[in-house]
Amino acid sequence: MQIDVDIGSSTVANGVLGLVCGVITTLVVDMAFLVQAHSLDELPERLIGAVRVSHVELKSAIVPTLELDPSPSESNR
Repeated sequence: MQIDVDIGSSTVANGVLGLVCGVITTLVVDMAFLVQAHSLDELPERLIGAVRVSHVELKSAIVPTLELDPSPSESNR
């Protein structure tokens, strides 16, 4: 299974997001899940499900921090 989340590929979308994050109080997120085709025989691709998350309160969101594992050379010191 592979999951792709693309929320940062649009410069315009990032600009708008930066402007509205300080103003909006709740957010609605729509997500759709599909089976990806790898050959012409598997077309058309089809949705297998969708979900809406509504009334997300941005003020209660926690920004995760990424803790990197030390490289093997550092752990042998």
